[in-house]
Amino acid sequence: MGTFGTRFPTDNSQIDTVLGDIVLYQGNSISFFYDNNSRSYTMLGKLDITDVKEIKTFLAAEKGKTDIILSLKYRILQMAITVNLYYTGTNENARKFAEEMTSSGVVQAIREEKGNLKYEYFFPMDDPETVLLIDSWENQEAIDEHHKTPMMQKIMELREKYDLHMKIERYRSDDDIPERDKSFIRK
Repeated sequence: MGTFGTRFPTDNSQIDTVLGDIVLYQGNSISFFYDNNSRSYTMLGKLDITDVKEIKTFLAAEKGKTDIILSLKYRILQMAITVNLYYTGTNENARKFAEEMTSSGVVQAIREEKGNLKYEYFFPMDDPETVLLIDSWENQEAIDEHHKTPMMQKIMELREKYDLHMKIERYRSDDDIPERDKSFIRK
């Protein structure tokens, strides 16, 4: 087992490992299996090795100091970032804010920015004083560029005008729906 200096997104499931399996453990460790094991892991791939002696030799080449270079698909390194912004106010001000953002053309201008994937408002059925903005970008660099635009000043002015408070959630997309979840999705 080797550890990374960072955490990676996980998609853990109970896995019965076999010879050659490469798994992510607890989001920050990688394991190469030469024996059977059963635990919750994120499957990463398989070594093209079919002999236990071969894998043990591979992993013990320098007495536990084997350097292994892994290459990841570009999209994993550049995962989309989705930010859920909950705007809350009084006297339907959150809804008025979303309406003015749309009617003034700010929403459309943001949607046309390089790197923007989604910019949409939603209204929770059980909370008339809150508006949810789902704001999705190709990567952090696109968000940083968006934050430098003159539109951010307009957005901040409108937030003040309508006296809105915010709660924010950030997510990284991996776009891979696990097989065990696909049976619950109706297309």
